[in-house]
Amino acid sequence: MENDAGERAVRGTGRAWTEFQQAAIAHGAGELLVSAAAGSGKTAVLAERCARLVCEGWREGLGVDNLLVLTFTEAAAAEMKSRIAGALEAKLRTLDSQDRTGEEKRKATSHFAVLAHGG
Repeated sequence: MENDAGERAVRGTGRAWTEFQQAAIAHGAGELLVSAAAGSGKTAVLAERCARLVCEGWREGLGVDNLLVLTFTEAAAAEMKSRIAGALEAKLRTLDSQDRTGEEKRKATSHFAVLAHGG
């Protein structure tokens, strides 16, 4: 579903993303540089991308310990860690609502625990 600003809701995220934000979130594994103006949603996009990679990439062995996310300040790094943990928590709620069990949920939960408790 698209709104007046040309943004589309991304399933399971609870928010609308622009076409460019969607492309960054969906970008496959590998390097990605996100550069945009202040307040444009870079942190939210990167947090969503990291959560998606962890939740969807566990079969390939991808976890939070495989991610390198660089920021310019320690405060920005703390914010990024918090946002990634929040995005993972949201993904866990989605897994709950889809009545998923087993390995997928266990892996996502373990990665959330690492982020939430100082991993």
